Amino acid sequence: MYAAWYYWKPDIIYLHTNADEQGQAITRAREGQSGKWNKLIFDMFDNLRINTVEAPTHTNTGKEIQGMEHRSDFVRVKQVHELGGVYIDFDVHALRDIRILRESGFKAIAGRQLGGQINSGVFMSVKGGKMVELWMHGMHTAYTGGWTTHSNEVITKFGERLVREPGEMLIMERDAFAPGSWENDDTDKLFEPHDDVPSSLVNATDTSPLPTYDEAFDDRWETPGDYPDWARDWSSTYLLHAFTAARWGHKVPNFEKITPRYVLERRSNFARAVYPVVRQMHEDGIFGIDDLS
Repeated sequence: MYAAWYYWKPDIIYLHTNADEQGQAITRAREGQSGKWNKLIFDMFDNLRINTVEAPTHTNTGKEIQGMEHRSDFVRVKQVHELGGVYIDFDVHALRDIRILRESGFKAIAGRQLGGQINSGVFMSVKGGKMVELWMHGMHTAYTGGWTTHSNEVITKFGERLVREPGEMLIMERDAFAPGSWENDDTDKLFEPHDDVPSSLVNATDTSPLPTYDEAFDDRWETPGDYPDWARDWSSTYLLHAFTAARWGHKVPNFEKITPRYVLERRSNFARAVYPVVRQMHEDGIFGIDDLS
């Protein structure tokens, strides 16, 4: 959320939830009873709006929508249709500004994932756009209980067809929004830490700035020795959909969980991708060295 706020400077950030803004769950989070990081969500952003919506239980054809993940799919499409804007999952990390895309003149933009389908964890549309309206209605008839039948498959079906209509749909290449995948090899390459590079936290304190790693355009080929073989170039990625392996039961080697320390040590591809914005959070005093774990 901080990365989207920092890079994009949005007018409004909507947190779509089925929890009431005055209810127990959000009240506990605001008061810090569910941890520092949850409290920060409600403290940091003056433009945050809690958008309480009822999670649907059935399609308009009467089929039961099984699982909160599928209900979330229906909510996100309907809300973007009603509000317009950019939707991102919580495991999607902004790496740079997307103003150039938002102002490109296209009424809807999304990107491909592994296998060629359009990924539904990141998409943007004008309010009431043709793509999102077709998707909103089409997902009800397409729903079978399959993982992506009503989501990725439907946006791919309509999105690819709409490319031929000028300005209606732009489909970005895979590296733009979902460069990795949910497969074990890709999650290993993203999250596995490596000990062949020094930690960026050596001699770090709350009063000394953490190092920056600004690359010149030609550094990668002029000084290739400065980059380990495993380090990915994130230059062509606007948003990183960081699929986690934990939900599939796969254990990434030497990796436990994402923490400020893990990111700021900058020893994995994920850490290198999000390091700049986490460094900025540290510089802004959002967390200190004592919070690293």
